[in-house]
Amino acid sequence: MINRFALAALFALSAQAQNKLTLSQALERTAEQNPSIQIARLETLELEIQAKITSAAWEPQMYVRVTQAAMTYNLGQIGLEIPGIGGRQGPFRYFDARPVVTKAIFDKSLLTTIQAARQRIEKGKLETETVREASMFAVSELYIRILEADSRLAASAARTRTAAAVVEQTRKRVEGGAATKLELDRAEQQIHAESLLRIDLERDRGTLRTLLAQTIGADQLDFDVEPLASAPPVALTEEEAVAKAMSQRSDLRVIGVMTKVAELEREAARLEKLPKVMAMGDYGVVGAGPDRSLSTFTVGATATMPLWTGRRIENQMAAAELRRRGAEIEERRRKLAIVQQVRQSLVEARSAQESASAATRAKETATRVMDLSRVRFEGGLATNLDVVVAQGEIAQAEDHEIRARYRLLLSQARLAHATGDVRAFLKK
Repeated sequence: MINRFALAALFALSAQAQNKLTLSQALERTAEQNPSIQIARLETLELEIQAKITSAAWEPQMYVRVTQAAMTYNLGQIGLEIPGIGGRQGPFRYFDARPVVTKAIFDKSLLTTIQAARQRIEKGKLETETVREASMFAVSELYIRILEADSRLAASAARTRTAAAVVEQTRKRVEGGAATKLELDRAEQQIHAESLLRIDLERDRGTLRTLLAQTIGADQLDFDVEPLASAPPVALTEEEAVAKAMSQRSDLRVIGVMTKVAELEREAARLEKLPKVMAMGDYGVVGAGPDRSLSTFTVGATATMPLWTGRRIENQMAAAELRRRGAEIEERRRKLAIVQQVRQSLVEARSAQESASAATRAKETATRVMDLSRVRFEGGLATNLDVVVAQGEIAQAEDHEIRARYRLLLSQARLAHATGDVRAFLKK
């Protein structure tokens, strides 16, 4: 029965897929397959099309006008009164066919609106970058947690092998009368405890793998993660990290673009008060019908200027001003949040570095205690109670060491995310 537990733990450790997925590959697949990133890109493409639609109003417009009608005419309209002939004449056949061309000559409001539409494209690109950074950080976090679960499983399998050896030694001593059945039960209990831990770890790892596949955008994840190198100590000062975040964070740059858009919208509304000049021209035929028509043309320009719009322009300007002020407040709020995020990430990274060093020393000490306890037990100088206690202490020390090691990696990934470049974590 004990051997089955040991074999199950060893099998769980050795049953790994041959394909390995590095963190760099995971991030590349996320950039290509993550649904949130894909949706953000489509929204940016839509903004580009909307900008083209807005810009098209500045280009020449051409349409064809064809009219076939019957009409009556009042001679009194032009001051003619002929005795015996009524004032209303007709109906007459009327035919008019011609292409018409129009072109905006002066419309500063339209030009400013076009600039605002182009700024929205930049806003969409930065929002896509923000979604990409958030998704890549989520992938990095899940990747590190899967590595942590793998390490804890490996450590559990190693402890299971040690516990199985202690059980065999205790069984032999029980058969020789040098140990009691209680000592054998204690040794077997350690294997049962590791078996329960292994079940929980496998469950957690399976859940994390499912979440990683979902975040990457894959239907399933047929790869095992590749171990990461140890992270070096954090070299950035707080001032350097904050300055880096302020220059790189795409979510902060989005707010700057939102401010520009609101300013342009307010300016576009104000410029609607100015005159607009439109050139137009047409050429076609007019007459009683297609077979009785003469060619005519029209060339000219039209100037329009609003005199009263029911305060529409003023309200548009007020709404745009409110959006600009809101963007400024949001920018200040975001900057405060970024500073806090950077500071917290630095504190966590430095604390994790110290914890990792302390946990490594504690594990080394627990390992020496375990080795000495086994030597004393094998020599008959102690009961297996000392060994069981040492097994519990080394399990705790190994768990702390693994958690501290991956907490350090995770804290540095968070710092890279806080400064606006998740990929910088890979460069370490």
